[in-house]
Amino acid sequence: MTRLIFILTLLFAGILTRAHAAELPATKAEIAHLFATLESSNCQFNRNGTWHSSKEASAHGYQIQISARQRSCSDR
Repeated sequence: MTRLIFILTLLFAGILTRAHAAELPATKAEIAHLFATLESSNCQFNRNGTWHSSKEASAHGYQIQISARQRSCSDR
């Protein structure tokens, strides 16, 4: 569980950075791997009093990543 929390921390720290336009293929592969690990974790996530499956949490994180990338590209 500690490892999963560490992975999620790294994942969301990466999402919040604004260097998405210069992502290397290895970085994209690592992010995809983190989402896959999250999705297959079978953990439950409580956000604002509502429980979500690991699949829902992964999909939500992926959407946040896409939004952050779009904002980063439009700021240039």
